[in-house]
Amino acid sequence: MAEMMPATIDTQTSNAEKMVFEWFSSDLVKGVVMHSLLQKNHKRKLVAEVDFLYISKRGILCVEVKGGQSILRESGEWYSISKTGVKHNIKDPFRQAMECSYALKDYLMDVYGKFSVEANIIIGYAVVFPECIFTGKGNDLATEVMFDCKSNISDFNVFLEKAFDYWEEQIFSKISLVSNRLTDVYIKKFTNLLRGDFAVVPSIRLEMQHIEQQLITLTEEQFDALETINMNDRVVVTGGAGTGKTLLAIEKARRALAENKKIAFICFNKNISKTVKQAINEDESICFIGTYHNFIRKYLMIDLPNWAEAYELAELFLKNSSETDEFDLIIVDEAQDLMHVSIWESLDKFVKGGMDKGNWILFLDPNQNMFNSEEDYAFAIEYIKEVYSPATIMLTINCRNTEQIGRLTTQITNMPLAKHIKVSGPSVVVDSYTNQKDLLKMVREEMQKLLSGGCLPNEIVILSKYRLENSELAGVEKICNLPIHYAEDITDFSESSLNYFTIQSFKGLEANIVFLIDINGFETLKNRILNYVAATRAKMLLCAFYQIEADDEYQNVIKYNKKALAT
Repeated sequence: MAEMMPATIDTQTSNAEKMVFEWFSSDLVKGVVMHSLLQKNHKRKLVAEVDFLYISKRGILCVEVKGGQSILRESGEWYSISKTGVKHNIKDPFRQAMECSYALKDYLMDVYGKFSVEANIIIGYAVVFPECIFTGKGNDLATEVMFDCKSNISDFNVFLEKAFDYWEEQIFSKISLVSNRLTDVYIKKFTNLLRGDFAVVPSIRLEMQHIEQQLITLTEEQFDALETINMNDRVVVTGGAGTGKTLLAIEKARRALAENKKIAFICFNKNISKTVKQAINEDESICFIGTYHNFIRKYLMIDLPNWAEAYELAELFLKNSSETDEFDLIIVDEAQDLMHVSIWESLDKFVKGGMDKGNWILFLDPNQNMFNSEEDYAFAIEYIKEVYSPATIMLTINCRNTEQIGRLTTQITNMPLAKHIKVSGPSVVVDSYTNQKDLLKMVREEMQKLLSGGCLPNEIVILSKYRLENSELAGVEKICNLPIHYAEDITDFSESSLNYFTIQSFKGLEANIVFLIDINGFETLKNRILNYVAATRAKMLLCAFYQIEADDEYQNVIKYNKKALAT
């Protein structure tokens, strides 16, 4: 029995086509039969329709069906007469079938090539009049491939074979080509090409644009914080990843510059400083924007090693102080990375009125304290509060990460969950791998889904605690045919490649999609902080892959923190 596509016929279909559908459904007919197949590459019509397309081991037949108790042609016009005697103008069925077979031939040549095996199979046509005896004659009528009421219905399968015989002889007599029989593989190939199964899935890119719009709307708390900042000279702003600290810092800097104030915008990460420079775009004679290292080096008159720690530079400055500039406002982003008393004592020399009476703002996230001991951090923050008495603001609304990313981050790091995450997004992908081959397979599968869903390469960032040459992707040049671009500097970001950063260099930045690799632990404080920083860089989708050796740790933190999230 032939495989019918669809398996049943619509009740609104003409009686003639219902009859032919039943004949094709006979146990004696083998192959695949497609009912009502559209053709968009027809030569004379915007869209044409094949009543039945029959694929068998002999080749392909385009079968045109014409109903009516009588069929006639008058002065070149074709007509059918119904049971009630109503006369209807119809198209020439032989020409219809012929043109559909030509359109199919052209389509196969376009897809597979003019001289391909696929484009040189038997492609013929046939015409069926299931309700009348056809008496028409003429050189333009291929009655050799016509079936009507005088034929025995039980011989329909025989008719189909004879139609293939006819076209096989025609092809051989015209071009001396002996057509090969189709294997099951070719039948399946043509079936998938002409009416293959598919599933429509939501556009991933469209979904992410929707999430982006939702994230942008969550800004009321930030505006309230900005008003509080404006009412106080000295402020410490604390908030988790994604709560808008850097955006607030940039906005405050813009407003201060609009008031002709001289400002210094200081941070720890060079890539954040470059991002801020692009956002503010002011002359360096009006303001300083850069890292603490670059800031303090301007005022030190001695040669210093590049690897010196921030607090070491501060202590050297305090011992070798020279002339300094005076700023109306100092903004420090990523202040948790600069939590050392000597650093704040050094900045005291630059703030107009000093740190105790001047105008300054610190933005920090205690969860991202990657470069200080817990003791140094705790002592420095207590020193700032006790000595300078700043106003304190707590940001709680996560405006960067979806709820799925926020919850997963809390589960694997035991860091506090932001109180008001309101935006839902795609499920987080977390999996373990045994070796590079295993990891590549997982990454390719997820990457292919995203790219086929409309995501762009510049929306994806790969993060690792290691430089590329030391990572699990060492030696891998491309993924999904996209080059891997090692971009430690944000100004070297590639729009057409998969950008690879270390977690440390990407701290404070963000990407729509993050692939986090080389995770080898979850329980130590260092791993928890690194995983926290990396995971919270993802705005909309996080794909995290950890080494199988860390599976026990992963299961432990997930089990423990699931209970914490539930309470």
